[in-house]
Amino acid sequence: MDSAAMKQEGEHNKDTAAMEQEAEHNKKQLKPFRFTPFPFHHLAWNEDSIEQRLAWAKQAVDEGYDINAVYKPSMDPPYPKDTVSTPLMEILDYPMNYNQQTNRMDDIDLVKFLLDNGADPRMRAGNRHSPKHNAIELADIHSYGNGETSQKYYKKAWKLLEAKARELDGEMQRTTDLLLEHQLIRRIQNKKSEQTVFFQGVASCDY
Repeated sequence: MDSAAMKQEGEHNKDTAAMEQEAEHNKKQLKPFRFTPFPFHHLAWNEDSIEQRLAWAKQAVDEGYDINAVYKPSMDPPYPKDTVSTPLMEILDYPMNYNQQTNRMDDIDLVKFLLDNGADPRMRAGNRHSPKHNAIELADIHSYGNGETSQKYYKKAWKLLEAKARELDGEMQRTTDLLLEHQLIRRIQNKKSEQTVFFQGVASCDY
């Protein structure tokens, strides 16, 4: 091995060691978190900073927890929630809004993290629609009154969910999904203009 190659390998080893040292340091700085069978659901309900929750989410992924797990209250004592949902559904249901109008937009980072690590936006749980359909329905709900901030959150979330669904489908949409989304979008588009912030920027040619 020539000197240049040895130097390059040495620098690579240094970088790797530095990254491992930083990861170990971050792990030590991490607050304790109760890793139940459903850590990603609990992260959706947690009110710590996005940095803390993303670090916990990464730890949960590294430890092999199911990022698409359907919540089962019987397996989550002593504080079960009465819900049937995937982690993505819970992020949409609980976007860390303190007064039902002001959403913490940093939760979008958690949506991105889940999608980047295998969360499926097409997956249904119980009789609920998939997360990408939920985003449309929640935008409809938040279109009443002063819901512009919530609309902004669901618009961003929906675009991420839809892009990942198209990627997973290989650009092929199931007919039933298309019909349902078309009906929901038409219903919301017929509302007053101030109630349709969510659909600004959504091209009609997509549907």
